[in-house]
Amino acid sequence: MITFGENANKFTIGSKTNCEVTFYTTPYNNDTLKASVVVQFKDQSAAEHKFEIKKGTTVVKAFVFSKIKSIADRTLEGGTVFVSAPVCNTALVYVQFNQMKYRKTGSASSADDYNSPLPFYEYQLPAGWTMTGGYIGSSSTPGLVVGNNSVSIQPNFFSSDDIKVRAINTECGDFNKSQWRIIPTNRPVLNLKANNAETISLNCGDNRPITFTIENGSSATCANFEWDVVNRGWLNSSGNPITSIITTTSPTLTLIPVNTLANPPRNVVVTIKAGSEQLKDSVVVNFTNTPPSPLIIGEVSICSSRTYLLQTSSGFPLLGNATWTASPSTLVTLVPNPANSKQVVVNRNGTSAGILALTANYTYPACNTNINIINNYLTVGTPKASAVSKVETPEGEIYLTVTLIPGATYNFYEGGILMAENSDNHYLTFVPCNTGKIVQFETVNECGVSAKSQTGVSRTCSGGAALIVSPNPSPTSVNITLVENSTSLIQSNSSTNQKDIHEVQLINKQGVLVKRQQYPPLTKFVSLDISNLDLDIYTVRVFDGTQWYSEQIIKN
Repeated sequence: MITFGENANKFTIGSKTNCEVTFYTTPYNNDTLKASVVVQFKDQSAAEHKFEIKKGTTVVKAFVFSKIKSIADRTLEGGTVFVSAPVCNTALVYVQFNQMKYRKTGSASSADDYNSPLPFYEYQLPAGWTMTGGYIGSSSTPGLVVGNNSVSIQPNFFSSDDIKVRAINTECGDFNKSQWRIIPTNRPVLNLKANNAETISLNCGDNRPITFTIENGSSATCANFEWDVVNRGWLNSSGNPITSIITTTSPTLTLIPVNTLANPPRNVVVTIKAGSEQLKDSVVVNFTNTPPSPLIIGEVSICSSRTYLLQTSSGFPLLGNATWTASPSTLVTLVPNPANSKQVVVNRNGTSAGILALTANYTYPACNTNINIINNYLTVGTPKASAVSKVETPEGEIYLTVTLIPGATYNFYEGGILMAENSDNHYLTFVPCNTGKIVQFETVNECGVSAKSQTGVSRTCSGGAALIVSPNPSPTSVNITLVENSTSLIQSNSSTNQKDIHEVQLINKQGVLVKRQQYPPLTKFVSLDISNLDLDIYTVRVFDGTQWYSEQIIKN
């Protein structure tokens, strides 16, 4: 209970709730009691909100207040959908909308509106825009103004943003503000870009011209553009130094970066001006001191004469000078281009042949560095006969590797028959137990074919069996037996000297299994049908239950 005497004329309860105020009056004072009461309700769950006047304990008069819902989740309705304010156009624009009323419930229907409309609305205008009609005053929130529900607004020349507006109740604080309503102005943003980007990265020595453009700048017909690039590491489009601010009526400017360690390019700043109004924007320039990674570009084989060029895969410019060397120098003669040191003609000396290492030593002053670029993968003339290395597996597979020649292909022969034409320098063959064979090979490039080289491959097994496949070649079928190694050829036809055959596989030259058959115990002889296979060379693999045996056959 809060009490004050008969001479008090004002009392503020503040944020108290469920309060009772008692006035003490003299018996002979018959004046009318007058009181102004402001009540703010936050508790929507209360059963009833009321204000009572009592004499003693008797209620003389009761005022019951209707519940009303906060406007905090509502948005202004009706009226202006958007305003049109082109760049450079300062004609008044008009915004109006339906006044907002409180509602007794959360209904979306205006039939549930309660009491009088709210008279005050907060506006957030684009920078530099002012309210000329319907203005009421400044808001307590910096940057906002208060107006009614029908206002006129003066745009400036350049600023672009949406207009925002919301209803407020100045008696109820922040909790009783509506949601912002967005009213587009349809004015394009003036935004500076370089090669369509707001940020660019430049490396030392990159002197490619860059075009700076003010996006939507063609609509700024009232403006001049001042480009501040003095002492910022830029040249004009003619390659001359810039000594003063450049003023244009065009929203586009082409500049060339100096891009040296002593004077790297920095941010480009533009000021857009019309009358006393100006708008600044810039492009951020990130400079890096990373030397380029050039490559030697050209063919891998030199039959008579070839041209080679030093360049980067990204088109990054190479501003320095290159010197060229070849090793061994007796294979070729180098003729650098006098007009472009990054280009060289390589001429073959007579009938010379071999592997050439071509080197470019590149001096890059913009990055203060030297770079050696070596291309070891050049072949001069017809390839020479190749050396070979061998790797053998227990199953009789032998892998041959011949000398790698840049840009070459490889032919492999067995028994004078071409077995494989490979793009790589590897070959796989099979050798049965206690047998051997000769493998020939040659290297081919656009200059010619090398002389054939050859190597012998053999395999010795202790115990086990010999795989006999006949007839070979064959157009229709082959007969397969496994004969004990200790058995003489005269005894080989006796089934008592033959090992069991558990499984037979047929594999093509690509290593793909094209046929597979399993057999029951005590199978000593197999006739394998190959009539439906393509004419080619195949590998027969036979399993005796313990180990595999291999042999090659020809389907003719």
